[in-house]
Order: sequence, then C-alpha cells, then structure tokens
Amino acid sequence: RRRSRGMKLISAVECVQQSCEYRPGEKVVIFIRHGQSAANVAREDERRTAAFRDAPLTEEGVKQAQALQKVAAEWKVQTIISSPLTRALQTSLHVFKDVPCPIVSYPEVMEFFGYLPECQGRPAAELRKALELTSLEGFESRVALDNAEKEKWWSISDDESRVDRFKEFIASCPHTRIAVVSHWGFLNEIFRDFPAEFSLHNCTYIISRWGPGE
Repeated sequence: RRRSRGMKLISAVECVQQSCEYRPGEKVVIFIRHGQSAANVAREDERRTAAFRDAPLTEEGVKQAQALQKVAAEWKVQTIISSPLTRALQTSLHVFKDVPCPIVSYPEVMEFFGYLPECQGRPAAELRKALELTSLEGFESRVALDNAEKEKWWSISDDESRVDRFKEFIASCPHTRIAVVSHWGFLNEIFRDFPAEFSLHNCTYIISRWGPGE
C-alpha cells in the first residue's frame, strides 16, 4: 500500500467514555460499527441470497443504536460520516437523533466483502425511497447522499486504497470532532496495526485521536 498523505492514528479506546480532547493539529474521530443487521442473524446460506442485499437493521439493531443516543450527545461531534449502506445510515440517524449536524454519506467507509449481497448497496435514488430510511426522523433533511450518486458506488468495496483516501479526507476535513459510522471489515482495516484488539461488536464505538501523517 502506498504511504498515506492523510492523518495517522495516535490513540484509541473502545467503549470508554472519555473527554474528546485533542492537541493543536490533532482531531478526534469516533468510529461506530452499525447495529445488528438482518444479515448478521441470518443463516450463512440465507445471507448469500438476493433477499439480503443491503440488509437493514433488525429491531435489536435499532435498540442498540438508540441506546447510544445519550453518550453520543456528549461527544459534541461537528459532522457525521456514514457508509451509504442502509444499516449504517439507519444507525447514524438513531445514534445521532439529538445531534444537530449533517450526516454525509461516504462510500470509502463501506464494508469490504463485496461478494456478499448485504455489502452491495443501492443507488441514491432507491435509498431516497426506501421505507427503512424515509420513515426515520431527519433522513430527508439531514442525510446528504451526493457521494452515493455515482453509478454502482459500492463497486469499490474491495479496494483497499480507500482506507488511505479516508485518512486524506479526515486530514482535509475542517472539523476536529468527527463521527464515522462504518462496518466490521473497514474498522478492522483502520486499526489493523494498532496494538490493542477491539471486539467490534454491533454498535461498539472507538474514540480515537489522529495527528498529521508522514
């Protein structure tokens, strides 16, 4: 992999509420794995069928996301970056229901494993009509799907270079407190070289500090 021109990871803790403090030049990035999805609880043979394409949250997944609302309000994030997969967008809207800042779809933080139907997304036009999303408060007014307008945006799922593009995006972002709602595979890749091991259960959150890269 080429050397990233983005930011480098300084520290990270899992599911430990702490002050989101940072030094000049640093940023706090809070990563959240989406809540339990229908594919997470399906049989292995079932989840490989078209019925589980872009699988939404289960009722339990919704409850997991809602349970984070109080702690999320204390993070004081300035922007929310979300995978455009439905389960991540749903999680973003539930977790940050009381946080008045935009939710920006960003395909680079989607899941890997593009051979699985659950990791194959839908065009922005379909997402804008999906009942799983339109029924949620704030979807139409807060979620920006511009980055999901590209045809078959999910085709980048197995492109590992998008991790570096994400780090460059974080470096260029004008905000210093950023939330990212993503997936097991992407978060594993982000923290691959970090000395601690994270469980990354559904709705796990990781508070991390990032500084200028090399």
